[in-house]
Amino acid sequence: MIRPIKLRAKTTDGDWATGDLCFNGVEPPQIIWLREDSEVIEADIFDHATIGMYTGIKDKNGKEICEDDFVHFVNPGLHYDLIAPVVFENGDYCLLKNINYLIPMGNFSSEVFEVIGNIFDNPELLKQNKTDGNK
Repeated sequence: MIRPIKLRAKTTDGDWATGDLCFNGVEPPQIIWLREDSEVIEADIFDHATIGMYTGIKDKNGKEICEDDFVHFVNPGLHYDLIAPVVFENGDYCLLKNINYLIPMGNFSSEVFEVIGNIFDNPELLKQNKTDGNK
């Protein structure tokens, strides 16, 4: 199965929007952005640092998980109960447990993930991730 290439970014007014990558002969490729009400948005009103890609994985509530989301990951069998950001490393989407340890997300069912925020709206979770000694 081929996963869709979906993107997400924050507008300069603080709203989130989703987008699709379009190859229309323009360099670089363009992203067509839509608000939740399907209104098309001009590309130049985005904070480009907030662009993140959909991982192809949904959490236990059916919410799409994107790069830079914070995910609560619970797997009793492996003794994991942690909050970690989603990163793309080594060709896979992973949870960044700490600076030296990645947990590949594709190895688990969606039932073990719950999106609880993202690094842009909830930066305090990044500080917590670095200091709390997640199991």
